Amino acid sequence: MSRVLLTLVFVVDRSPPPELAARRVLLGLKKRGFGADKWNGFGGKVELNDASIEAAAARGTPRWWHPLGVCWPLPDVGRFCLLGDGP
Repeated sequence: MSRVLLTLVFVVDRSPPPELAARRVLLGLKKRGFGADKWNGFGGKVELNDASIEAAAARGTPRWWHPLGVCWPLPDVGRFCLLGDGP
């Protein structure tokens, strides 16, 4: 079983308007591969030429949300390991 390092970024609106009871999360519609046609966070595989895991996360996110007030560096909130035989 091979190991692949992936990134997954969830953009959370930490200042919702008062009429919203919960925070909002920006999601993208997955267009291909595993989980296609499902809503998810942003990210992808970490490549050998990526300067860091954070650089890989930035590469895997749409450029249009970078000016929306997303703070860099991204906080490392958690890590998890998925085990399986692959698709």
